[in-house]
Amino acid sequence: MIQRIQTVYLSLAVIASILLCCIPPMTFMTDEDAAEQKVYAMDFRHLHEMMYDANDNFVHAPNGAIMDTWALTVLAVAIGALCFVDIFLYRRRILQARLNVFTMICALGYYALLAMYAWFAVKRFDVDWYLEWTAVMPIIIVVLLFIATRRILADEALVRSADRLRR
Repeated sequence: MIQRIQTVYLSLAVIASILLCCIPPMTFMTDEDAAEQKVYAMDFRHLHEMMYDANDNFVHAPNGAIMDTWALTVLAVAIGALCFVDIFLYRRRILQARLNVFTMICALGYYALLAMYAWFAVKRFDVDWYLEWTAVMPIIIVVLLFIATRRILADEALVRSADRLRR
């Protein structure tokens, strides 16, 4: 199990999904020409209004939760959990490859959900959106899962060719 290279790829995908859960993928800001400059940050549960504290650092405004974004966190946790479970399915390679494909679809669905939240925020608050560096994590997860799936299918082909030689 641990000796297989796809275990490394799947472990990296788990780490990327943990980062996706912990660090916000997007921020929103009103136009600079607006009467009052407002900044909104997407947390793992809510879209929060941000404000400056006494040290000129951004902090969450009290009662600043504007919109729930828990579905993004649930999807990121599900992606990480599926990748983690996938590591231990090493004896059932076909199921492992199919689960990888399903997880890739979920990772791409994360972008659809993120775009939906961004569209709602732009329409509701008249803000511009800015992607953070963690917004690339679903693509990294898809690439890692694609490489792992290719390696899993290569292992399956190797096992089947060895079975043919034994008969």
